[in-house]
Amino acid sequence: MMKRTAAILLISLSVLGGLITTGCGPPKPQAGQGGPRESLTLGTLPGDLSSLIWIAKERGLFDEQGLDVDIKLYESGSLTVKDVLDGKLDLGTATEFVVTRQIELHPDLRIISILAESNDIKLVARRDHGISEVAELRHKRVGLARGSNAEFFLQLMLTLKRVQLDDVEIVDLLPTGQVEAIAKGEIDAVLVWEPYAKQVQDRLGANAVSWEGQSGQAYYWLLLSREEVVKQRPAAMQRLLASLASAESFIKKSEEEAMHLLARQLESGHIVSTWEQHRFRLGLHRPLIVALETETRWMATRAGSGQSDSPDFLDVISFNALKSVSPEKVGLLH
Repeated sequence: MMKRTAAILLISLSVLGGLITTGCGPPKPQAGQGGPRESLTLGTLPGDLSSLIWIAKERGLFDEQGLDVDIKLYESGSLTVKDVLDGKLDLGTATEFVVTRQIELHPDLRIISILAESNDIKLVARRDHGISEVAELRHKRVGLARGSNAEFFLQLMLTLKRVQLDDVEIVDLLPTGQVEAIAKGEIDAVLVWEPYAKQVQDRLGANAVSWEGQSGQAYYWLLLSREEVVKQRPAAMQRLLASLASAESFIKKSEEEAMHLLARQLESGHIVSTWEQHRFRLGLHRPLIVALETETRWMATRAGSGQSDSPDFLDVISFNALKSVSPEKVGLLH
């Protein structure tokens, strides 16, 4: 079982690592200006991962496109997507892993675009709990958010260190709960994304020991919605993508100013030291499909079936909004 899982995960590393897509020049936002104003509700995290959204808000790019965007804050993509599916939000952000967890029960979930690729997840542990290397997580209590990509990355880390996942006690906690629990010594380690990983390190100080938590494999931060919203509000979707494309162009041309705006907007949520671990760009391309399929196979392996009826993820993607704004960023045949 462990050898088979390790093989799947290591193959995913080589495949995803080898698929590199290149940029196609600055986007040319066009859609949506001149019509009646529209309102959208959007759920996302209060951190750098959603920089395209925060820059668009701070620079008035939504307003330029005739959009009123009400941004609501969440700790995890799983919670955000739940409210998208419940109709409480028009759009939300989450990782591709959350899509693989939800799509079987909610086939109306739609991917609008990639917003970023990231390596910001960290494993942070307490030195005074006898942890100085990853292998010493055996028989320890590790906090993570169930239903997030932290589950996938924890097993990947453990497999590479020849530790069985069942030898680790997983404690299901939201990021803020992880910060408090490890600070109090109730758990031994956490696997969590920024800005929460830095909060843990700050609370533990010299007692913290940390590692990059993704074993070299990036994840995708996605803009998501429901099929009903996408079909009923195409103009609003186009305007939103046009705003985000302008934000992407601004970050590329004026990175220092962008970071200054984020520091003002996010305060402690902006982590300068991890800025280079994010790649902010809109897009729909083949490596995203590979990631979705790889994580679907992993979930099937964890469930004990050894195989999965993977959906056609091309059917999960809504192409029209991004094609109308930056067609060069759509690298999938459909």
